[in-house]
Amino acid sequence: MSPRSGGEADKFGNRYEGRWTTRQLLRVLVGQIDSVTVEEVGEIGEKVEFTVRAGTGEEVHQVKRQHGSANEWKLPVLNANGVLAAAQRHVSRKRQFLFVSTVPAVVLNQLADSARRSADLQTFVDYRLTNKDLRPGFDYLSGVYGSPEAAWQILRGLDVTWPDERDLADMNSALAGLLLEGAEPSLAAVGLGNLVPDNLSVTLDADKIVEL
Repeated sequence: MSPRSGGEADKFGNRYEGRWTTRQLLRVLVGQIDSVTVEEVGEIGEKVEFTVRAGTGEEVHQVKRQHGSANEWKLPVLNANGVLAAAQRHVSRKRQFLFVSTVPAVVLNQLADSARRSADLQTFVDYRLTNKDLRPGFDYLSGVYGSPEAAWQILRGLDVTWPDERDLADMNSALAGLLLEGAEPSLAAVGLGNLVPDNLSVTLDADKIVEL
């Protein structure tokens, strides 16, 4: 997400990644979370766009708009794109990992949701792998992560979401219109996002966002 030549920094607030980052900055201003740090220095910033902090918890977000023209993220494609490895890296360090895209990762989402709802691995295997895609999907992840136990633990620490790009922009504009003054709501939202390229690795809490 580092700014490149060609005016990318000016367009950041209008890109999907920028809109998702803007949503998190608005959550800071609302008081839902404490801060956002984009491209944080150190291993915590590896393979993710930014870190969200709330209380003592840490959540890292990896954003990939889409994969070619595919209308769904399949597990092998997620693996080839480094998403599964990034999830393992961060969940093993007690962070929540969130994968964000415009297209769904249905099997990964269902497996993660079922894992979080299961008290232990045996319950998960016996009662949650009912969909015809879930058991082979879990078998695949068990191979990637080395064991069913490791796969279950990592699934419990990750989440998946695929917000529609237009809905994301509209909600950002609505929130910006309520929280910010001095510009039309959609421009205020884009302007908030455009703070990011000049403040990489900076902890953006409410006071810092207001100052900027």
